[in-house]
Amino acid sequence: MDDLWPFRVRSRRDQLASVVRTYLEWKCGRCSVDRRALSFDASTLYDVCDAFSKEHAEMLRLVAEKVALSDDRAAAFARMCDSLFVPGERITWPRFVSFVCACAVLARYCGGHDGQNEFVEEVLRQQEAYMQNNLAKWIDANDGIAGFQRAYQLSKGERWLRGGLLFKITIFAGALYLAATL
Repeated sequence: MDDLWPFRVRSRRDQLASVVRTYLEWKCGRCSVDRRALSFDASTLYDVCDAFSKEHAEMLRLVAEKVALSDDRAAAFARMCDSLFVPGERITWPRFVSFVCACAVLARYCGGHDGQNEFVEEVLRQQEAYMQNNLAKWIDANDGIAGFQRAYQLSKGERWLRGGLLFKITIFAGALYLAATL
C-alpha cells in the first residue's frame, strides 16, 4: 500500500521545524519569501514572530549581542535556550515564539545583511538540535504546527494574539531571567 502513495506525509513537528527553518533563513537574508504564497500555518508563525520581534526588538538585540560576543558561542546559545525553557517549568507557545525570535535575531546579527556568515549556519544547526533534543516531545504533545496555529489564530479572517497580558507577562519574566543569566 505504501508504494501507491507517491510521497510521505510529514509529521506536524517536522512541518513546524520546516516553517521555523525557512523563517530563520528569511530573517537573516538567506532566502526570499513571498508572504502571500505562504500556507495558513506558516503565515501565522511569521505574523506572530514578526509582531513579537517588533515589540521586543531592543531586548532581542541585546541577547543576540551577548551571545554573539561571547568567547564560547555554543555555550552562550545553550544558556539562552535554557533560560527560556527552565527545567521544571511549563513549556508554552509564547516561550517557543521567544526562542524562534531570539534565534532569528541572533542569526541576523551574526550574519550581517547577506546571511552568508558561517555562524548563521551554526545558529540554524543549534536551533534545530535544540528543538529536536529538548522540545520534540512537547511539540508532538501539542500537535506541532497545527497546535501553534490554534494557539494564535482565532479564524482565517482574524489575526489576534491570544492571552495578551499573560503573553506579555511570560515574555517579560523570560526576558528578565535571560538578562540575569547571560
